[in-house]
Amino acid sequence: SQLREAEKFLKSVGSDGAGPLGLIMTAKPKICMQSEVTCTPEACPYAKGHYDKVNEHSLIHKLRNESILNADILREYAHQYEVCPYELSRQMMPWVDVVAGDYHYALSPQASLRETAKLPLIQDPKPVIAIDEAHNLAERAIDWYSHRVEIIPDDVMKNAPKKIKKAMTALNRWLQDCLTNCVHGAVVRKLNRHDLVARVSEWTEHMPIILENASDQPESLPIITEWFSWLSLSELCELPEDLFFATKDQLGGSLTLHCVNAGPLMQESLKKFHTVVAFSATLKPFSYHQTMNGFDESRVVTKECVSPFPSRNRRIIAIPQVSTAWRDRPKSLPRIVEVIDRIIALKRGNYMAFFPSFQLLRQAIPLVKADGFEVIEQPPSASPGWVKDVLRSLRKKRNILLMAVQGGVLSEGIDLPGDQLIGAFIIGPALSMVTPEREERRKLLGTNGEEGFAKAYGYPAMARSIQSAGRVIRSSKDRGIIILMDPRFLKEPYVEAIPSDWLGEQRSLDSLLSHSILSDIGSFWSEA
Repeated sequence: SQLREAEKFLKSVGSDGAGPLGLIMTAKPKICMQSEVTCTPEACPYAKGHYDKVNEHSLIHKLRNESILNADILREYAHQYEVCPYELSRQMMPWVDVVAGDYHYALSPQASLRETAKLPLIQDPKPVIAIDEAHNLAERAIDWYSHRVEIIPDDVMKNAPKKIKKAMTALNRWLQDCLTNCVHGAVVRKLNRHDLVARVSEWTEHMPIILENASDQPESLPIITEWFSWLSLSELCELPEDLFFATKDQLGGSLTLHCVNAGPLMQESLKKFHTVVAFSATLKPFSYHQTMNGFDESRVVTKECVSPFPSRNRRIIAIPQVSTAWRDRPKSLPRIVEVIDRIIALKRGNYMAFFPSFQLLRQAIPLVKADGFEVIEQPPSASPGWVKDVLRSLRKKRNILLMAVQGGVLSEGIDLPGDQLIGAFIIGPALSMVTPEREERRKLLGTNGEEGFAKAYGYPAMARSIQSAGRVIRSSKDRGIIILMDPRFLKEPYVEAIPSDWLGEQRSLDSLLSHSILSDIGSFWSEA
């Protein structure tokens, strides 16, 4: 939905023909002209001679005369001139005024916008970057700076030249030494980084001849893939050691180097831009997101904007009597379902119940009565087609209770204005599962237990909960209810993340409480 809004904006400001030239970046799998992404001249006619055809037909010049470059336009050119639409979009980056796309293209070390487009951005003026849904940036950046390697299999090594096979054997031995005497899933305390970097460098010395002949020797492709994987790990091992920890994976044959906090690493990426504007409905507390995203403390300016929509159109009620804590779930589950059933009976329409996990969702389904409602359950692996069908149902039909999970495909980036959705139940903060990796992050992120818990579990959980609640009110004319079920929503550290305008004019947690829940909700609906 964000990309659609960006495209709509670019079209509106360019309606008189004098607007900026905008490029909507589309991921390679989504824009590929083939049924399967295989980017070799032998397998793809659009890849074969791509650059020659771009120059021959002056495609850069022709595309600069378009008003906006989206997936449809790029595919048209790709079909007409038999070129790769994804590669064409990358080539157009230096020639456009605005690029809209996943911030991965601009900020990740694997696909930096500068290197991708070879833009001369070290010169002035540097570009401005606007980051929507910035609450996700910290976790995305941690993923960018984390990497996993496995024992190199024999069927890859057998096709390698002697010197490269020697380097592979040495790396396998290095990995086995790291994993020895370490239980599955546990933190690896001994990691000889210098030895790893030296062994990967030894491998790299012998790669030019492999790379030169790769197109004629398909059996060398697995060798190249393995080399890139180990090269990525080697590069991470040259970054500050205190930002990382390693774990032995569950199957025991692989090691993952995890980034704890990518903020210090992101600072370098952000320096490439003149101005960084990061915004989201869930950026509280500011100090946490500032640290985890690498925003310069001496330059950062923070501002919390209240909702522009009338507060009278929204009723938020917390029900602290119902706990979703793990130990309380068996006795709380019937009460959770009863609350949902009784509240949706007050006014018929479309509702969403957001659970903290698929496990609790599945346990609740058999208990739901929802008389007169169609109950839809989100599956653990919801395909794009399934999501599209569900959204179509919510837009066309009424009296649907959609049982979903916080942090899932239905909790962010979807718009259901008007009476397409009139209420959401947020069933507990969506805490991440306790794992050895998450626990190690908790220990390393905080000087005390509470601070580490807030950063590793509490604040990310609240971002998922508040995003889910944000599905209800999407325009100034929408009316709806938001029900928060769990006493933790009213306690530290969770309350630090609550938007201030949820707390009424007095900015008090008391505004979220009700002594007569059904009566208050009934009165809210009668005022419509």
